[in-house]
Amino acid sequence: MNKLNIFLFISLFFIWGCKDSTYRTSGNAKMISVKLEKNDLRLSSFAEKVEIVPIETIEKAIFDRKGKFINKIDKVGRGPEEYIDCFDFYVRDNEKEICILDRASKRLITYDYQGNYKNTIKLPFYTWQIVSVGDKSCTIFLGNDDSGSDFKFLKLNNSDSRVTNKFHPIIKNMGGIVTLCKDYFFRNNNYFLFYEPYNDTIYTLNSGITEPKYIIDYNGENIPPSFFSKKYRDVMEFSKAYKKTSYVNGTYNVMETGKRVLFTSYKKKVKYLTLYDKYKQKSESYNSIIDDYFFENIPLGFNRHQFHFWVIDEKKILFVIPAPLIVKNKKYLKKNVLNQLQNIEEEDNPVCYIIDVE
Repeated sequence: MNKLNIFLFISLFFIWGCKDSTYRTSGNAKMISVKLEKNDLRLSSFAEKVEIVPIETIEKAIFDRKGKFINKIDKVGRGPEEYIDCFDFYVRDNEKEICILDRASKRLITYDYQGNYKNTIKLPFYTWQIVSVGDKSCTIFLGNDDSGSDFKFLKLNNSDSRVTNKFHPIIKNMGGIVTLCKDYFFRNNNYFLFYEPYNDTIYTLNSGITEPKYIIDYNGENIPPSFFSKKYRDVMEFSKAYKKTSYVNGTYNVMETGKRVLFTSYKKKVKYLTLYDKYKQKSESYNSIIDDYFFENIPLGFNRHQFHFWVIDEKKILFVIPAPLIVKNKKYLKKNVLNQLQNIEEEDNPVCYIIDVE
């Protein structure tokens, strides 16, 4: 599955995640040493190529790589072929199908690219994210929700919703402690990485097994296991306790290429991007991204909560820049993009940056 080969822009999802530091173990996992430092990352220094794609103004719609509208998926309602809300989605490229996760009704509903209803899979628990959908089975991620399951991942038969596999146990004293996260997985064809907030481990996800692949060492600033041994009443108490510390909150927004591992983390409300060079075994961190590709050195608002890298494939990533930021900095536009961006207004849709990463 590839969410962004043909990407679905849906304005209503912020997905909730969880932490679990108990799984932190070295084994064969690679240790990545990180010292978080405030540096500027220039776009030209890690991008081989950058495209900009203005998006047409249509919600719940499918667009091609050039931002052109293909079709609208808008079946909101309470009927058997409708969804109440779109909490997550999964694109089956070969079948030209889109699977919509309706968390509220505990259903996974599939439509074709023309918006025609195909089928529904009933889910046994409230679900945070879709991992994969095949012809006969699907895998879902429940997170640390107090939904009744003892495991974060379930594999189901599509026909009768029977659970055929479950893995990655939930730590009971952290049940219900959730924190905002847009995504939990890096996907490249059949290769999956799984990661969570408040967890310094990045796992491989394969055939119903999660195994540590990378463990991030934040120079003595990792959250210690003792922090999670306490029973917190709710997420507010958990968050309040964390804010009193100087520990690093990772891991978010992971991507892996042949050369690099990229991920973000937070310390004292500052957001950092880390680039780890697998050949040199060296990491560098940044708290700002500077566009010197299309503009004369303007910051792209990396610290905004909404700034997120979406993975297209093993070398391409996408992020979205709001129209007001472009309007504010029009005088710094380079000549090669004047025709594309000079007529953008503040009320327009965001602009996508599609980047070929070195």
